Amino acid sequence: IDVGQAESILIDSGNEYMVIDGGNNADGPLLVKYFQELGIKDIKYIIGTHAHEDHIGGLDDIISNFNIETIYIPDVITTTKTFEDLLDAISKKNMNFKVPITDSSFKLGDANIKVIYTGTNKDDLNSTSIILKLTYGNNSFLFTGDTTSTIEKQIINKDITADLLKVAHHGSKYSSVAHFLKTVNIEKLNIVKIV
Repeated sequence: IDVGQAESILIDSGNEYMVIDGGNNADGPLLVKYFQELGIKDIKYIIGTHAHEDHIGGLDDIISNFNIETIYIPDVITTTKTFEDLLDAISKKNMNFKVPITDSSFKLGDANIKVIYTGTNKDDLNSTSIILKLTYGNNSFLFTGDTTSTIEKQIINKDITADLLKVAHHGSKYSSVAHFLKTVNIEKLNIVKIV
């Protein structure tokens, strides 16, 4: 979803929905309106890849306005107002967030989602990004949050081949190192530009 210099992804599999990140604080009401226009009432999974405002900013609005089954965020607590707003929204719904377990899997409709990585380094929030691989039929999608080149090198021996790669950190020079791209299989990747 186009949220400017931020990220938000909506996945629909068999009318089950997953939201990966919620853009900036100002994007929350826009995302709520967009999801309501699509007729969405229930969201099975909310994924806050890591605790930076441009990824979790609008999640409090989404959590407040929809029925949410499960919320995943890394096990790293920050003291920013944005993060506190997220925790308040979760608390008001009498929910708790879960920390995804690396190498665990869960289902979204007919899609299988594997947790490739989640970190705990509170000194580098980008490196805590939840990395997910979604497989639907013969197609696979790799979602990387703002992960760093250091983490890309750590996961190089995992099954990270994909047909579509959501490049890390908005295409920053601090991610998407050549060896990682080769392992993902850059030769067959679909290149999609969001405008």
